Amino acid sequence: MSACDPQTFHDVNDAAWDAIKQTARDQYGVAIDGAGGSIRHSGFAFTWTLDDARTLTVQCTDSPFFAPCALINEKMQELIGKCVADHRSDVPG
Repeated sequence: MSACDPQTFHDVNDAAWDAIKQTARDQYGVAIDGAGGSIRHSGFAFTWTLDDARTLTVQCTDSPFFAPCALINEKMQELIGKCVADHRSDVPG
């Protein structure tokens, strides 16, 4: 399959980044090391970059035929978006 469109997430503070890495490890058995890299796991391949402006870009570059980009990107938006929203620095508490 060809690569999916990159997904971009803004305002990824340290707490959100830690939550994203924890979610990847706990739910998918994937260890994310560093602010940029790539990984292949269970037929899926992803790349990511977290830049100095705290913008995270994630792209699925390969996947099994049964997993369309729409579903992959929807799941990324759901999981990563929740981590970012749950750890926004402008939310009291």
